Amino acid sequence: MEQTTKDLMLKVHSQGFNIYKLVGYFAKKMSYLMPESAIITTCEAYLKQKPKIKNEWTFMVRVLKAKRDEVNAKAEIKRGEEFKKQKVAPCLKDIMRSI
Repeated sequence: MEQTTKDLMLKVHSQGFNIYKLVGYFAKKMSYLMPESAIITTCEAYLKQKPKIKNEWTFMVRVLKAKRDEVNAKAEIKRGEEFKKQKVAPCLKDIMRSI
């Protein structure tokens, strides 16, 4: 983990929210390691919006899930573009037609 990520997590933790518990929750309960970009965005959103937040846990989970989904969507788009470039794709298309 990068130092900036660690610094942001420490800052959020010192502001009163246990970000380590949230990241651990995703890692343990959902078997998913959060990308650093998602953690950074979540920490920054928390620090900006802290005075307006009524339920910290709900806010953090929503932001973290939204950023995670965005990162995963970008990865899938990239994977799809790479798949289109491969010469195997037309062969699979023919195989699927024959099934």
